[in-house]
Amino acid sequence: TKSGHTFPSNDDDWKLWHSVVKNRLKTLVTEGYSLVLFTNQAQLEISSTSRKESFKKKIENIMNALDVPFMVLIATARDVFRKPAPGMWDYYISKTQGKIDINSSFYVGDAAGRVAEKQKKSDFDITDRLFARNIGVKFYTPDEFFLNESPRTFKDVDFHPQETSEEDYPELYIPSKPSELIVMVGSPASGKSYFARNILKPKGYIIISRDELKVWTKCRDKIISAISNQQNVVYDATNPDKESRKTILDVCLLKNFTNIRCFMMTTFEERCVHNNRFRQLVNNSNPVPHTAIITFGKRFEKPTLAEGFKSVVKIPFVPHFQCLEHEQLYKKYLLGRKK
Repeated sequence: TKSGHTFPSNDDDWKLWHSVVKNRLKTLVTEGYSLVLFTNQAQLEISSTSRKESFKKKIENIMNALDVPFMVLIATARDVFRKPAPGMWDYYISKTQGKIDINSSFYVGDAAGRVAEKQKKSDFDITDRLFARNIGVKFYTPDEFFLNESPRTFKDVDFHPQETSEEDYPELYIPSKPSELIVMVGSPASGKSYFARNILKPKGYIIISRDELKVWTKCRDKIISAISNQQNVVYDATNPDKESRKTILDVCLLKNFTNIRCFMMTTFEERCVHNNRFRQLVNNSNPVPHTAIITFGKRFEKPTLAEGFKSVVKIPFVPHFQCLEHEQLYKKYLLGRKK
């Protein structure tokens, strides 16, 4: 930018990255390459008409300055089109009828996860590098591609969605008599509600969900009713610490009910963050606030038998998909460092 800021202050706050850019792009066009600009501009979704027109004018000015033909794809919402998710690339492929030489294609971007070095700042994110991985093309930073500089050190993400576990749910002991209470423990988006609804409910358990009932007193009354009627019941809530679980256990003790197990999800935090984003994309629903997942991690205390549980059963996250397209999307990077 002209201002020197990471992000432009207005639509005239731009400049060519380097004097070599224009001629380098012209050479690519001469060699038969198609140029495509993929850009995240989420603010445009809620912007005024004049703001959108101003941005279009900015793109036109850039095209005129470069004097080369190129296509521009703009992600204006936090949906599947927003990098690093592959939506914009998939759209481009659909318009070219798949006539793309992947082996010769490459992507250049400055959100590469580079760490600070000498006089050079660290990158603001790693979304461009992850986008290139998602679409399966070579990746270069502007310094590498335009100036032939050696790659700088970058900090990769810790979570790689394609690395899914082959672990399955454990075999479950289901008592016939007397009834029991299962207390779920797990972060938002850890898979605990799916497990309760799709694994335990078919086995005859009544599901009491804090998300559905909203307040503890309603959950409490339903738990008391279920155990009084000798029904197997699951309390589906995050229950991160001893204090939150003690509230449930104390209610049961007042009724002299001690047949209580704890089912603890073992899903780690970054997987939960990914799951949350995936659910937003495929269900077109509002995600759980990122802070809710972080807060669970800070509050989490591992459940123990000393709290009053008959046993603590570890439940892994086991992904299930409605279709192949969902599975393919799940194994893509859906978020950069900034959530």
